Amino acid sequence: GLPDGTEIRNDASIVFDFNPAIATPEVLHEIRTVADIAAVISAPDFVVVGTAPPITVDVSNLRGDVATAAGVTISTGGAAAQVTPSSGACTGAGPFVCTFGDLPAGETATVDVAFASAPAGTALTVSATATTTAFDGFAANDTDLVSIGVATVGTEADPDVPRELTLSSPRPNPARGATTLRWGLPAASSVDVRVYDLLGREVARLADGEAQEAGWHEARWEAQVASGVYVVRVRVGDDVRTRRLTVIR
Repeated sequence: GLPDGTEIRNDASIVFDFNPAIATPEVLHEIRTVADIAAVISAPDFVVVGTAPPITVDVSNLRGDVATAAGVTISTGGAAAQVTPSSGACTGAGPFVCTFGDLPAGETATVDVAFASAPAGTALTVSATATTTAFDGFAANDTDLVSIGVATVGTEADPDVPRELTLSSPRPNPARGATTLRWGLPAASSVDVRVYDLLGREVARLADGEAQEAGWHEARWEAQVASGVYVVRVRVGDDVRTRRLTVIR
């Protein structure tokens, strides 16, 4: 909680029983935050057969200094795609290298990834790695993967009931406070919904083995946690779905 530039000065003396004390040189420590950026991939809830889904990659500077020459590398697993950044420019064609210039603390740059039509059942794996050249900066460099099977989500009998356990991307994401978590159940089940940090520590529990009906369910989480990347996990029996959530303070 100390402001940038706070100086902490340490010195010590080595004391003997009979000889004079020896003073050590003073050591200066300065509090200085750093740039800390992360990439989070978001995908839609519903996918139409024969159409590959649009994907959004959010690159956020979570705290500290300006992330100089901020950017993200996006790999689409060899699938043809068109990328459109909210600022800067993208080059290459799988992987794509997108640069945003300087990204101030607390700000987010976005890249929209649009695929061509794909046959039903096609699985796409997309990864994104955030980078920065900021002095003393820390780039998350956390590859976030999402595999998407191109198929209908709802059944023909009831389009509001998903065919399989589904977890939507949190909204909003990145989040500055409250965020909504949404999951779908193909049948009535006991559900466990938790949030973890990247060290695997539980930070929130929104459902603990509760019985829920088939269909879509929501929970609102007040993300009163430190800035960073978190993992939302929904578990029904041995079936597990996860999504990443970035929190900005």
